Amino acid sequence: MCYPMQEHLDERRGICMAEDSRIFAMRGFATDAVLAAAKLVAALISGSSAMLSEGVHSLVAAGHQAGVLHGVDRVEDRVEHGATYGLGGELRFWAFVTAIMLYAFGAGLALHEGLTQLGTPHEPDNALLCYVVLIIAFVLKFWRWRTARSRLSLKDGE
Repeated sequence: MCYPMQEHLDERRGICMAEDSRIFAMRGFATDAVLAAAKLVAALISGSSAMLSEGVHSLVAAGHQAGVLHGVDRVEDRVEHGATYGLGGELRFWAFVTAIMLYAFGAGLALHEGLTQLGTPHEPDNALLCYVVLIIAFVLKFWRWRTARSRLSLKDGE
């Protein structure tokens, strides 16, 4: 495991950064996957199209994190084979590709569901469940943001 003070001493700094990226991407994937499941279950129970769109959004975000993990794996492979420069470009490329593909899919599905609900609108059966799931989602996303921000603050202090 890499610690902030050891990073500048480590000859294989790219691997250390990839480990940090892997941890954050795995944490993001787990958070988004759990939230997607909770939101989709809430959408099924309540019949809320807004909660369905939220569930699809979280599912797409989990897919994006999986793409970032793929990019981190590719970067680690290159670092292990001695290519230490230019690794950030590939990681950004895979993040961009997965973002475009997955968010376009999510937007299309949300648009379809929205147009369908305009034709036959109805009230959600259990709005309280939807609010509880959204509050839990807010807390988990805030925790993830705070963790990432604290890590960035450590890097700025080097």
